[in-house]
Amino acid sequence: MRTAYEIRLPGTRFAPRGAVWRSAVAAVLGAALSFFVSLLLSILALLVLGLLDGIRPDMAQTYRHIALPVALVMLPVLFFANLLWEHKATRT
Repeated sequence: MRTAYEIRLPGTRFAPRGAVWRSAVAAVLGAALSFFVSLLLSILALLVLGLLDGIRPDMAQTYRHIALPVALVMLPVLFFANLLWEHKATRT
């Protein structure tokens, strides 16, 4: 008895072209989400640091030095992780 429903048709195999596109879209969406989450956390950290030190931090640093590198690292990680997941999920 299966505990989960399958979205693909029975008898179909791993389609590399469709999986690559789905993985690319998921990677871009995940990288954008990681960009915004790291941006939010770094802004909050700079605000707290600014309140504790009594200085006014430069918020442009959060884009250049924290959020963008996090998103650029997460993009290939999410792409290959999702591609591997797609391959394992559609293997018959």
